[in-house]
Amino acid sequence: MDFGGTSHVTSFLGNLSSIFNLSNVPSKHVVVSNGSCLPITHIGFTTLPTSASPRTLSHVLVAPQMVKNLIPVRKFVIDNHCSIEFDPFGFSVKDLRTRNEILRRNSSGDLYPIRIPTHNPRLPHALTSSTDPHLWHCHLGHPGHHIFHSLIRNHSISCNKDYSMPLCHACQLCKHVKLPFYPSQSHTVTPFQVVHADLWTSPILRVWISLLSCPF
Repeated sequence: MDFGGTSHVTSFLGNLSSIFNLSNVPSKHVVVSNGSCLPITHIGFTTLPTSASPRTLSHVLVAPQMVKNLIPVRKFVIDNHCSIEFDPFGFSVKDLRTRNEILRRNSSGDLYPIRIPTHNPRLPHALTSSTDPHLWHCHLGHPGHHIFHSLIRNHSISCNKDYSMPLCHACQLCKHVKLPFYPSQSHTVTPFQVVHADLWTSPILRVWISLLSCPF
C-alpha cells in the first residue's frame, strides 16, 4: 500500500488481466520518491481478490525497473467505494456501505504489503519455469511466428533462447489450408468427357478392375 502515489504501478506485465493502448498515457515515465523517472512500457487493468468480490485496479502502469508493486490508497478507495483501516498489526479493507471486512492483511515489518495466496483459483498464473521456445509454442496453443515474437518483445513470456525450431508437425496438420476453387472454364458435349477425381488421397485401398479382362 502506498500513501503518496497517484497510479498503481507494477514491474511485471503478467500481473495485468488486460492491456490498453499506451498512447492514452499523458507521460511515458513514472516519477518515484527519489526523483528518478522510470519508463512505462504498458498500461492495463487487473483485480484484487477479496472475500466479497474482486476489487478493481484500473490504469496500472508497468515499469520494469520498479522494485515494489505499489497500490495508492486514495485511488484504490475511490475506485472501489471502500475504506481502509490501518493498525499496528496490519490493515483491513471494508465495504463503504455495510462496513463489512472484505480483506485483511497482517504486517510484521515497516510496510503494509498485500500478499496474495498462490492457491487462489481466481488468479491467473503464468508458467515461467521453461525458457524453451518450443515448449512455449505448445503451451500457448501453437501461435504463429509474428505473434510469438510480439509476446517476447512485450515481455509477456520469458524466453532466453533463440526462436529457432524444426517445423511444428501439429501446426502442419491443424493449420493446413487448401487452395481456392476457381470457376471452371471447361465445356463438354458428351458424358465422361471430363472426369473429376478426388482432391485428397483416400487411405482406403481401391481395387481397379480392367474392363478388358472381364468377360461379357
